[in-house]
Amino acid sequence: FHIDLFLFSCYTGGTTLLEIAYFTNDSLSGGVITYQRHKTSKMACIPINPYSQAIIDKYKDECYGNYLLPIFTHKHNNEIQQRARVKRIAEQVNQTLKKVRGLIGCNCEITLGVTTQLFIERMISFETPPDAIASYVGCRIETVFKYWEKKADL
Repeated sequence: FHIDLFLFSCYTGGTTLLEIAYFTNDSLSGGVITYQRHKTSKMACIPINPYSQAIIDKYKDECYGNYLLPIFTHKHNNEIQQRARVKRIAEQVNQTLKKVRGLIGCNCEITLGVTTQLFIERMISFETPPDAIASYVGCRIETVFKYWEKKADL
């Protein structure tokens, strides 16, 4: 589940676990998740690829209420409980990723926090227009250009 959450974050433009937790079936329409980013308050429109759809399908019978993924349960009925749950799961995901790094002998940082960077860099490598990347991720176009410049410097 922890690896699936990390991958889902990567596939959906580096969405934070807090944002993923609040995705509902209503935010998914026509193969696109539309939501307001918590960090930037901008709207993000993330096309669902077959990999992210497979993760949604894998957990659909375990979800509480209308949520897209099984992060909350009936026990998490207020914002304080929900945020505490997200924080605990984020810590568990990052611990799992740390174990994976050790098992494969990887020295680079792999955390939930790098998923936006990974997504933007991947889209740049596919020569996706910066405005489209900004729309997918729900960030400013200047943010995309920072990554573009980093890639050009390599």
